[in-house]
Amino acid sequence: MLGFSLVWTLVGLSITPTQVIIVVLGMGVCFGIYWVSAVGYASQAAPPGLSATAQTLMGAAMSGLGWSLGSVTAGYLWDNIDGQAVFFMGGIMAALAALIFWLGCQDS
Repeated sequence: MLGFSLVWTLVGLSITPTQVIIVVLGMGVCFGIYWVSAVGYASQAAPPGLSATAQTLMGAAMSGLGWSLGSVTAGYLWDNIDGQAVFFMGGIMAALAALIFWLGCQDS
């Protein structure tokens, strides 16, 4: 998630289309690592016999709910502020998600 945060923040700071293209190449690496890690975590965290269900729910939450909320929020920011705000907010949200996950994994 911190990789996503870095990529989105760098896209927000980019000035030319060439810079955006170069920075966005990092998204492929970040997404590949994220997806393998998320599916693996969902499988390990699920009760015995429910790993496929957990993986499906994780995919649905990201692809359905996550993309829907993200699209609406990004459209609002783009229309009312500017495009840079969309990418900076994406960077902030990715960093926040990483922090929440890290705090949730701490032993009590």
